[in-house]
Amino acid sequence: MKKKPRIKEHYLYTHVGNTIIAHARFAGNWVHGTAKCHSEDTFDEDFGKALAAARCNRKIASRRYARAVKKYAEAVENYHDAYKQLHAKSEYLTTAYELLKDSKERERSVLNWSIAGECAHDCS
Repeated sequence: MKKKPRIKEHYLYTHVGNTIIAHARFAGNWVHGTAKCHSEDTFDEDFGKALAAARCNRKIASRRYARAVKKYAEAVENYHDAYKQLHAKSEYLTTAYELLKDSKERERSVLNWSIAGECAHDCS
């Protein structure tokens, strides 16, 4: 069973003025989500962290989805290439089989001809 990707739960936070930035790593790169408190609102650090983390996680999910779309397209292309190769090999197999049948028929005809007493070289 394939492991289901999890939502990131661990972030590093940076707090600058009325802005909180959540940082997380995805596929070897840092991804950031930002939450900024409006000047007329009351600053709430927990809410800011939750919002920044949610935005960071949305970016991660978006990148994961874009990567999945790309990998799916590659797989479809590989499938079509493999199908073309399979079709070509099938045609080659059919041709080889027909040549084998023809060669066996030709061999039988030569043997039948020899048995009938009509030798290809002078045996009199």
